[in-house]
Amino acid sequence: NSFYLEMGFDPGIFNLDRMQAVGLPAPPLRVISQAKIDSLCNLAGFTENVMEFHVHIASALEVNAGFFFGGSELTRGTLLRCWPETLTEAKLNSDNGYCEVGENVVTGLPELKMYVLRGTFPSGLHIFRFRRVRNPLQPTDAMGHFSFGTYTDLHQ
Repeated sequence: NSFYLEMGFDPGIFNLDRMQAVGLPAPPLRVISQAKIDSLCNLAGFTENVMEFHVHIASALEVNAGFFFGGSELTRGTLLRCWPETLTEAKLNSDNGYCEVGENVVTGLPELKMYVLRGTFPSGLHIFRFRRVRNPLQPTDAMGHFSFGTYTDLHQ
C-alpha cells in the first residue's frame, strides 16, 4: 500500500498532465482479523475449562501496545488467569510483557489486557491458551462473546 500526493494538478487551468507527484509509504494498519475463541467446555460454573483466543494482527505491537479483550453480558463470571500459553512462535509472556485479568469497575464484566514491555511483538497469527478458566456461573442457551482490540497505550 502507498499514498500518492499530487501538487498542482488541474487540467482545466494548465491543460497539462500532472505537474508533480510523489509516492509515500502508507502507515501500518492496526487491523485485527481471523479473531475467534475456542472453548473446551460450556458447562456453567466449570472451573477447569481451556479457552484459546486466536487473533491475527496486521501490524507489530511496540512497547506499551497490546491486546484488550472485553467480555459481553453472557460472559459475566468468567475467570481467566495470567499468563496464557502462547501457541505460536512469537511469545508474549512475563519476560517481555504484562498481563492483567479483572472485571470492569462499572459493568463487572471480564476484561483481559496483555501488552508489550520490552521489544516488539510481531504481526501475524497469535494463539493464546488459557487453562483453569472458570465458566460463567449461570447456564444460558445463548452465546457470550468477547470484543478484541489492539491499543497503543494499554499501560495507562
